[in-house]
Amino acid sequence: MKTEKIYEPDSGYIALIAILFFIAGAVFAGMNTWILFSVILIVISIFALPGLITVQPNKACVLTLLVNIKEPSKTMVSFG
Repeated sequence: MKTEKIYEPDSGYIALIAILFFIAGAVFAGMNTWILFSVILIVISIFALPGLITVQPNKACVLTLLVNIKEPSKTMVSFG
């Protein structure tokens, strides 16, 4: 028999603070002519920001990245 597991997610404030540090680091690196490092930090921040998603009770949220979606098969397969 399967039992229901209670999942308590981590706080998003740690991720938000990390993203703000990445943005501040990008600004600092841009001021000191470390352009490549600045661009890398900006790209990391852009990819990290959508991960901060609020999901309300009884609602669903799906984040799909880099997935090749194919059409379902038109043939029927029988296993039995």
